[in-house]
Amino acid sequence: MKSANRVTGVAAIGLSLIYIFAFVYYGVFWNFPGQSDVQTKMNFLAEHQSIISAVSFITYILFGLVLSILVAGTVRCLQQAGEMQKSITGSFWVFVGWAGDCEWDDCNQWSGLCD
Repeated sequence: MKSANRVTGVAAIGLSLIYIFAFVYYGVFWNFPGQSDVQTKMNFLAEHQSIISAVSFITYILFGLVLSILVAGTVRCLQQAGEMQKSITGSFWVFVGWAGDCEWDDCNQWSGLCD
């Protein structure tokens, strides 16, 4: 169980680092010519295609893979959780379902806009 917790913790730290990296890149280094003509914008994209592809891969694909590891680890940890912790996390998911306009039906499945 300790190794699963360690992997889950590393995944959480990895997600935060990827998020910070993307925030810094798009906030500081991304200098897209927003008020230019179409030709200037296309030239910018063509000149920076490799870095844009690499950052997109990191922020979408790698983030998604690490997120799946985090979710799997969290589910495993919650399976062994106490009743108090399960009720708190259950309340959270009821709120998420409500905010997303979804319902938990009698067959233990999400229904509504989640379909």
